[in-house]
Amino acid sequence: MRGEFYKMEYEAWDEGTDTLSLEQEGAYLRFCHQMYRRKSAVVDDKMVLGRLWKCHPNKASKLRDDLIAAGKIVPTGDGHLTNTRVTQELDTRKTQSTHRSDAGRTGGIRSGEIRRNALKNNDADEALASSKTNQRREEEKRGDISSETSSLRSAHEQPIDDGGREKASSRKRGTRLPPDWWPDDELKAYARERLPSNRACQEETERFKDWAASSPKAVKLDWAAAYRNWIRNNAPPPDVDMSRPGFVGAITHADPRPGPTGARDAPRRPSSDDRLVAGLRTVMELFPDEQ
Repeated sequence: MRGEFYKMEYEAWDEGTDTLSLEQEGAYLRFCHQMYRRKSAVVDDKMVLGRLWKCHPNKASKLRDDLIAAGKIVPTGDGHLTNTRVTQELDTRKTQSTHRSDAGRTGGIRSGEIRRNALKNNDADEALASSKTNQRREEEKRGDISSETSSLRSAHEQPIDDGGREKASSRKRGTRLPPDWWPDDELKAYARERLPSNRACQEETERFKDWAASSPKAVKLDWAAAYRNWIRNNAPPPDVDMSRPGFVGAITHADPRPGPTGARDAPRRPSSDDRLVAGLRTVMELFPDEQ
């Protein structure tokens, strides 16, 4: 809530309080505030002044005497203290407030008389204008209510668009790899074309299934595509000759275990010793003079 305020002419205040000490000026300012707040004089009592000035009553009595001697506050003779400037401004405010109140009341009475006379004398222009104004206001009010009602009704009656929900529900969800999954003939052929042996196909397939079973993120829409991607990532580069003797994954031994194609004579991936022998052989072929 906004409080009342009063106008202070700071230059006049500085000139008028030039002879006061800082303590006396503060007491004088709080005294004026109290008069504006109460809209009347302040009780001439050292206990009251002590609470107002936040000091001991004896100190308040001394400040009172100093301000009276400086002509800033004046005893009224009925047990109160006042300030002439503040009293004049309070009287001016009261007079202005009374005039405004009387003017508003007089204007309202005059306006009512004009409307009554217009209706009484059948003044068509003024009466019709007044009735039309009131009618327009009522129609606008009814229009606002009806528009709000219709908007609420349309909002309730409007069918809910489930298109997005249907699309979301019809969207295919990923699944886990079934425990009994195994690549079909097409996937086996795909793997055999890119890996050096049936043994390699077997091992990569088992690694693929282990990953799918152990990884919490192994949820796919198409497990066949995931398997083909796995094989491509683990296959040797396409420009490498997997049949040359020095290739790490070259076919060197027969594998008694069946691969994805079911063949028992499928070669296996060489061991560390096989790789070492193949590497030495390659070095000897490249540097025959160093033997």
